[in-house]
Amino acid sequence: MLKFLETNSSNRSGTKDYKVVDPPSTVGDFIDAVLIERSNESGSIEIDCEDSSCHRVTLNYRKGSLLSNLDSSISEKKISFVMATGLLTRMDYFIITKTS
Repeated sequence: MLKFLETNSSNRSGTKDYKVVDPPSTVGDFIDAVLIERSNESGSIEIDCEDSSCHRVTLNYRKGSLLSNLDSSISEKKISFVMATGLLTRMDYFIITKTS
């Protein structure tokens, strides 16, 4: 189950920032959790690899469906940190992966 810790009450756009607490261990598992547990949301998932194995990747999702393809090599990467920004049914996630 995804858990969120609010890191500020509101920014200029009226959205809130969150740290995702104890996310699933891999990028693929995290994305699956978002699509299943938060199926009413739409937004983007940005993935930044700490090593040089991938450039920053942005995926879009809408109401339980991933609208972009996720490469299996990125899907299997271990997560270091996840932040989220949004409000109600719009949420954008930023994932930093661990160094291989």
